This record gives sequence, C-alpha cells and structure tokens, in this order.
Amino acid sequence: MLAAFERELDARALKPGTRLTCVVAGDGVRYRIVPWSDELAGQAQRQALVEQCFHEAYGDAARAWTVRLHTRRHGAAALACALDTLLLDRLAALARTRRLELVSVQPSLMHAWNQVPRRTAPGLFWFVCIEAHATTLLLMSPTEPLHVKLLPASGIELARTLDREWFALGQEGPHCPLHVVRSEASAWRVVDRQAA
Repeated sequence: MLAAFERELDARALKPGTRLTCVVAGDGVRYRIVPWSDELAGQAQRQALVEQCFHEAYGDAARAWTVRLHTRRHGAAALACALDTLLLDRLAALARTRRLELVSVQPSLMHAWNQVPRRTAPGLFWFVCIEAHATTLLLMSPTEPLHVKLLPASGIELARTLDREWFALGQEGPHCPLHVVRSEASAWRVVDRQAA
C-alpha cells in the first residue's frame, strides 16, 4: 500500500504545498459498531469506549491503531474505524518529504459514503463497497449503523452473502434496498439496486 502511494505521488509530480487526501482501501481498515451509552460524560470517555471495543475484538494488535468515531446523532450507535498508526505516520512522512500537505486520510467505505448520493426509502438498507481485495457490508437504519462486516473480495457471491448476514442478524420479512459502490482505479462508480 505504501509503495503504491509513493509511486502515485511521484508519478503525479505535484507542486509543493498541494493538499492531499489519501483513501485507504478496505483491507487496510477495521470497523466496529459502537453502542450509545448515556453513562458516558464526555468525548474522552466515548473515545475510551471506542478503543475498548477494538481491543475486545482484535486483542493487543488494536493498541497500535489510531481509532476514530463517526457520530451521526446523539443517542445512536456509531461507526468507528481503526487504521495502523505506523501507516498513518508513514503516509504523512511520504507527503512531507515531497513538501505536500496530507490533510485527510479516509477509509474507502467512508469516502464512498460521502461521495455517493443515496436515494433510500425509510427503513433498513445495505451499503456495500466492493474493492479489488475486500468487500465491506454496512447495514444501516435511518438513524444509526446496525452491522458492519469486511470480507475478502475474491469468490464472494453478494446475494448469497447478504442472505446469510440477514439470517444471522435475525431479520425477518423482505430484504431491504441495496446500494453497491465499486472502486475502479481512483474513481467510484455507483450501482443502485432497489432490493437484494
């Protein structure tokens, strides 16, 4: 990943001072859904809960990660992501040595989410980000994320995978709308479907 980032920077021959946003592919990111708790008094306690969620899921490896929380609304669960801190430091150093300004590092799922217009009916919906090496499934309600899962992209049958996830989550009734985003080089292409 770092070698590809370095090659991309050198190939573009950007002017000093150029502001950069780096999008990290799904296989370089870990996600957790963090429940809301009224007992937490402030942002520091909320951050401690987020870090604890990753430590419980991934063990001591999570101590080397930078963890961020994307809060949509008060009282709702939130999506958190974790990136290797050494990776973030190295990305910043590669930009700095070229006199470029790294202003943002975004997980591909959140980058796609922010770039793609969503036309969703009330209720649950799947947001699926398909990349070369990983597929990320995100089940959303109108108010909060409910489920996130990262899968290897090779050999995945999306309809069957979503059926299994739907069943494992104990959902009944018809499937919800599905929004699929595929990465192609550095651009995003949208494939919109109404039902899985």
